[in-house]
Amino acid sequence: VRPSHVVKVAGSWWQPAPIIEDPEVLQAAAAFRSMEGEDATGRLSLESFETALVGHTMTAGKDEALSLAKVRRMFSKADLNQDTTVDFNEFLAMRRRAQRQLGRRQKHGRSAAPEDLGMAATVSGQAADAPWVVAPRQEQAKEDRIRQQKQAVEQRRMVSRFSMADALVLDAEDLHLLETELAPAGATLDAAACRTALDLLAMRLGKQFDPAEVDGLVESVQHRAGVGSIPKELLFAELRARGASII
Repeated sequence: VRPSHVVKVAGSWWQPAPIIEDPEVLQAAAAFRSMEGEDATGRLSLESFETALVGHTMTAGKDEALSLAKVRRMFSKADLNQDTTVDFNEFLAMRRRAQRQLGRRQKHGRSAAPEDLGMAATVSGQAADAPWVVAPRQEQAKEDRIRQQKQAVEQRRMVSRFSMADALVLDAEDLHLLETELAPAGATLDAAACRTALDLLAMRLGKQFDPAEVDGLVESVQHRAGVGSIPKELLFAELRARGASII
């Protein structure tokens, strides 16, 4: 579909040269232009398709040249709207599909199939200026902008989530849950076990305690205990002193 701002001059479609940045679209445009030949209608016929692809494999001396039957199957798959021609949008979709198949073959150590051949071409200024490049280029740019916007929103959400830590203040119900979780651990905990228990409690409560506050609590209780291990009774006393209700 040609954009509305494209005008027809002297029997051909023309518009100011767009800024083409997507290498994939540029390469596809060059390949499409080379297959068009002198006709340059913006559409490929079955005849031009056959001439370009079969001729390429034979000229390249490949062991297995593309048969006409394979080319016709490729053309039929590429002709998405079944109008007996392949426009640039359809050609670009076919090319991307072929490149994905080639990538899968290379990933699994298989050689390229004949139908993957003939896809590469150098970029020419004429192809870059072709009007049928504009629509898919603009659509790709729109998709890229939407994807970037979604990524930016997700990044802001994650930053907001991790920059808003919850205060380490537990009510009676929270303390009871922590006490239940620590019941099998015995009368004392080491510093690592204490931090882990508080992290797990935060996950259960849907919170995220400030790591610096957790470290401060552990160091304070260790200092009061005067030993390496932390008595659970002392831990709960410290938590209650921080403003929590009595169990």
